[in-house]
Amino acid sequence: MDDDLLARIRRLYASIESLEESNLDRLPATRIQTEATIGFLQDFRGGLTDEELSNLIHSVVYNVANLRNHVKAWAKRTRGDASRVDELFSSSSSIRILADLANNDRHPYPPRGGGHSAKAPRVSNLNRVLRLSTRPAVGSRVGITLGPDGSPRIVGDGTAQAVITADVVDRDGVRLGELSQFVAEAIEGWEQLFRAFGLSTNDS
Repeated sequence: MDDDLLARIRRLYASIESLEESNLDRLPATRIQTEATIGFLQDFRGGLTDEELSNLIHSVVYNVANLRNHVKAWAKRTRGDASRVDELFSSSSSIRILADLANNDRHPYPPRGGGHSAKAPRVSNLNRVLRLSTRPAVGSRVGITLGPDGSPRIVGDGTAQAVITADVVDRDGVRLGELSQFVAEAIEGWEQLFRAFGLSTNDS
């Protein structure tokens, strides 16, 4: 794999990782105190605005969508045939949806004919929420408390991450799914193709 393509794949994974924050010390709650009570306000945004959340989301969208042409050029150069790249694009609705989302910033919305996916998708309902996960074992548990300063404290043997979320909706606002699911399916498709090409994503 040439250096340019390898760098793009690394950038793609880095952008995906940027959607998750595992260090909850960076996301303390706001302490609210009156003469009668002490409380906390916690939304796990960490002060990020809608525009900042959108930039992080669209970094992932662009990196997935722009991978196609670079892999296609690499395949032509090294394999002499890029048809498998086109086949993946045609068969993966998730990759086509992400391509449409990337095009939304380049061209007026809605796309002609609904775009590559024919669904005219767009991003909606951006937020960052706490995701608690138990381990795959009987009796595993996880919970959260707040320290005196409002810092989140995880209890149990599970994990907790603040995760940026977004819905993907069609032209009429009908929800098509969670953006992270489309990204995961697209990455799975690309990784399967890399393996078929004899490439290891561990190099990324």
